[in-house]
Amino acid sequence: WSLSSSLLVAGLPAALYAIQGVCQYIAYQNLDSVSFNGLAQTKMLSAAFFCFLLMGNAVHPVFAFKNQLINFNKWLCCNKCTEA
Repeated sequence: WSLSSSLLVAGLPAALYAIQGVCQYIAYQNLDSVSFNGLAQTKMLSAAFFCFLLMGNAVHPVFAFKNQLINFNKWLCCNKCTEA
């Protein structure tokens, strides 16, 4: 690996991830907690999606299922908090 090839491979995903972080910081100031938490979960999903598109590596089905269970549990907890 050289510096230039590393920047070509990792530069775009890193820049998109950083821009998404700034947008989430701004959203944190303007949204309620439940909406912000739902949007924050998309950061992980979009990072995995772009990793798949750029590198062509598919996520193992067990890992994908585990992440969906974690997201579903977070969604359940958020809904219970807002109903109380």
